[in-house]
Amino acid sequence: MPDKNKMKAAMGGSLKGSRPKDDLFANTSDRTSTPEQSSVKTSSNSKAKMELYPQRVTVALSAEQEQFLDVLSKEFKAKRTKTEETINKNTLVRCLVRLLQDLKFTNFDVANNEQELESLLRTKLIR
Repeated sequence: MPDKNKMKAAMGGSLKGSRPKDDLFANTSDRTSTPEQSSVKTSSNSKAKMELYPQRVTVALSAEQEQFLDVLSKEFKAKRTKTEETINKNTLVRCLVRLLQDLKFTNFDVANNEQELESLLRTKLIR
Protein backbone atom coordinates (compact mmCIF):
# COMPACT_ATOMS: atom_id res chain seq x y z
CA MET A 1 0.00 0.00 0.00
CA PRO A 2 1.38 3.45 -0.92
CA ASP A 3 2.59 5.77 1.82
CA LYS A 4 -0.27 8.20 2.62
CA ASN A 5 2.15 11.05 3.31
CA LYS A 6 3.79 10.65 -0.10
CA MET A 7 0.37 10.50 -1.78
CA LYS A 8 -0.77 13.65 0.00
CA ALA A 9 2.41 15.51 -0.98
CA ALA A 10 2.06 14.33 -4.60
CA MET A 11 -1.51 15.63 -4.70
CA GLY A 12 -0.38 19.09 -3.64
CA GLY A 13 -0.95 18.74 0.09
CA SER A 14 1.62 19.43 2.69
CA LEU A 15 2.23 17.91 6.07
CA LYS A 16 3.16 21.12 7.89
CA GLY A 17 1.25 24.37 7.76
CA SER A 18 -1.53 23.05 5.56
CA ARG A 19 -4.53 25.28 5.10
CA PRO A 20 -7.86 24.42 6.69
CA LYS A 21 -10.19 22.52 4.35
CA ASP A 22 -12.76 25.32 4.37
CA ASP A 23 -10.21 27.59 2.61
CA LEU A 24 -9.93 25.13 -0.28
CA PHE A 25 -13.66 25.22 -0.96
CA ALA A 26 -14.40 28.88 -0.37
CA ASN A 27 -17.60 30.31 -1.79
CA THR A 28 -16.86 31.94 -5.13
CA SER A 29 -20.16 33.83 -5.42
CA ASP A 30 -18.65 36.93 -3.79
CA ARG A 31 -16.06 37.39 -6.55
CA THR A 32 -16.42 40.57 -8.56
CA SER A 33 -15.06 38.99 -11.73
CA THR A 34 -14.54 35.55 -13.19
CA PRO A 35 -11.02 34.09 -13.48
CA GLU A 36 -11.17 34.66 -17.24
CA GLN A 37 -11.86 38.37 -16.69
CA SER A 38 -9.14 38.80 -14.08
CA SER A 39 -5.68 39.88 -15.07
CA VAL A 40 -2.70 37.56 -15.02
CA LYS A 41 -0.83 37.51 -11.72
CA THR A 42 1.90 40.11 -11.72
CA SER A 43 4.22 41.39 -9.07
CA SER A 44 2.29 44.68 -8.73
CA ASN A 45 -1.26 43.40 -8.15
CA SER A 46 -3.77 40.60 -8.69
CA LYS A 47 -4.85 37.56 -6.74
CA ALA A 48 -2.96 34.32 -6.32
CA LYS A 49 -4.10 31.41 -8.52
CA MET A 50 -5.61 29.64 -5.51
CA GLU A 51 -7.82 32.69 -4.90
CA LEU A 52 -8.89 32.85 -8.55
CA TYR A 53 -9.47 29.10 -8.82
CA PRO A 54 -10.50 27.84 -5.37
CA GLN A 55 -12.21 24.66 -6.57
CA ARG A 56 -9.95 21.61 -6.33
CA VAL A 57 -10.58 18.77 -8.78
CA THR A 58 -8.90 15.39 -8.97
CA VAL A 59 -8.71 13.76 -12.41
CA ALA A 60 -7.92 10.10 -12.97
CA LEU A 61 -5.24 9.85 -15.68
CA SER A 62 -2.91 7.17 -16.91
CA ALA A 63 0.79 7.62 -16.21
CA GLU A 64 1.28 8.35 -19.92
CA GLN A 65 -1.36 11.11 -19.90
CA GLU A 66 0.11 12.73 -16.79
CA GLN A 67 3.60 12.56 -18.29
CA PHE A 68 2.29 14.14 -21.52
CA LEU A 69 0.84 17.09 -19.56
CA ASP A 70 4.08 17.43 -17.62
CA VAL A 71 6.26 17.42 -20.75
CA LEU A 72 3.94 19.80 -22.60
CA SER A 73 3.85 22.28 -19.74
CA LYS A 74 7.65 22.19 -19.49
CA GLU A 75 7.95 22.83 -23.24
CA PHE A 76 5.66 25.86 -22.95
CA LYS A 77 7.68 27.12 -19.97
CA ALA A 78 10.96 26.74 -21.84
CA LYS A 79 9.70 28.57 -24.95
CA ARG A 80 7.86 31.46 -23.33
CA THR A 81 9.13 34.99 -23.86
CA LYS A 82 7.63 36.50 -20.68
CA THR A 83 7.95 35.05 -17.21
CA GLU A 84 5.14 36.71 -15.27
CA GLU A 85 2.91 33.62 -15.39
CA THR A 86 3.83 29.98 -14.89
CA ILE A 87 2.53 27.43 -17.38
CA ASN A 88 1.87 24.15 -15.58
CA LYS A 89 -0.46 21.16 -15.82
CA ASN A 90 -3.23 23.06 -14.08
CA THR A 91 -2.93 25.89 -16.60
CA LEU A 92 -3.27 23.42 -19.47
CA VAL A 93 -6.37 21.82 -17.95
CA ARG A 94 -8.02 25.20 -17.26
CA CYS A 95 -7.42 26.24 -20.88
CA LEU A 96 -8.91 22.96 -22.13
CA VAL A 97 -12.00 23.51 -19.98
CA ARG A 98 -12.43 27.02 -21.43
CA LEU A 99 -12.16 25.56 -24.95
CA LEU A 100 -14.88 23.03 -24.09
CA GLN A 101 -17.05 25.84 -22.72
CA ASP A 102 -16.85 27.58 -26.11
CA LEU A 103 -18.04 24.53 -28.07
CA LYS A 104 -21.65 24.54 -29.22
CA PHE A 105 -23.48 21.28 -28.59
CA THR A 106 -26.85 20.34 -30.08
CA ASN A 107 -29.48 17.72 -29.33
CA PHE A 108 -27.84 15.61 -32.03
CA ASP A 109 -24.53 15.46 -30.16
CA VAL A 110 -24.70 12.17 -28.29
CA ALA A 111 -21.88 10.23 -26.63
CA ASN A 112 -22.54 7.04 -24.71
CA ASN A 113 -18.98 6.34 -23.57
CA GLU A 114 -15.52 7.87 -23.42
CA GLN A 115 -14.56 6.70 -26.92
CA GLU A 116 -17.67 8.26 -28.49
CA LEU A 117 -17.15 11.46 -26.49
CA GLU A 118 -13.55 11.71 -27.71
CA SER A 119 -14.71 11.26 -31.30
CA LEU A 120 -17.40 13.93 -30.87
CA LEU A 121 -14.94 16.39 -29.31
CA ARG A 122 -12.38 15.77 -32.07
CA THR A 123 -15.04 16.58 -34.65
CA LYS A 124 -16.05 19.78 -32.85
CA LEU A 125 -12.49 20.97 -32.24
CA ILE A 126 -11.15 20.26 -35.74
CA ARG A 127 -13.90 22.06 -37.67
